[in-house]
This record gives sequence, C-alpha cells and structure tokens, in this order.
Amino acid sequence: MPMVTVSENLDNVKTGFDPLPVGEYLVKCEMPEEVKSKKGSRMLNCKGTVLEPIIATNEAGEEVTTEGRVMFWNLMLEGDGLGITKGFLEAAGITWEGNTFNTDLIAGVMVRVKNTHRLYDGRIRDNVAGFNPQ
Repeated sequence: MPMVTVSENLDNVKTGFDPLPVGEYLVKCEMPEEVKSKKGSRMLNCKGTVLEPIIATNEAGEEVTTEGRVMFWNLMLEGDGLGITKGFLEAAGITWEGNTFNTDLIAGVMVRVKNTHRLYDGRIRDNVAGFNPQ
C-alpha cells in the first residue's frame, strides 16, 4: 500500500475513548450481528449511536459532548443474561413469540440505555446496565 496522509498530525491525536458519564442515554440501534461469546454462547452484538447532546466534563477537565458517541452491548441468546435480552426487547417494543423474535426490528429502534462504569483491564469502561423505553 502506498503512503497516505491523514488530516492531523498524529503526535497530537489522543488514542482511546473516555467513558460516557454514568447516566441514561437515548440511543438509536443499528442492525445487530449474531456472534459467539468467549464461552461459545450465542449472542447478538449490538451497537447504537447516542442522540442526545449532553455536555459533560471528562477526567482531563475538558468539556465533551455525548451526541454521536457509540455504545456497544451484547444480548444473550442462550444461558445467563436472557433477562437483559428480554428487558431490551420490552424497552424497544419488540414482541416475541415463545423463544423467537425478529432481529431485523432492532435496526433503527430507539431505547434509553442505562450506562454505568466497570473496571476492565485496569481501565474504567462503559457498562450497559439496562434499558428503558424512549
């Protein structure tokens, strides 16, 4: 591959992302992808974009906006965690029949995502703790 030029001096670019402040965010969901967990359990890998422009202060004391930030969560399809999956479906207004639901209905749906923090690999990370209807 040939040399490329990026828009900014990479010496001045910060790596990684500050976690979102603890709180609840209105999120528009994208199409989930079915994957397997590290233990081999089936789950949906979900991604959503924060729609609300909440201004917060990060750990460096800088003002940042939450609008446009991306959140990720998993919805288990078997084993532990099915309660969170059911809670998401209820918040999203997606109906199910027995043990079946249509994942196509997730894309474009808006829900409120409860965000907390957890320590992972020595760093504070976002942790989706539940869902509410918009």
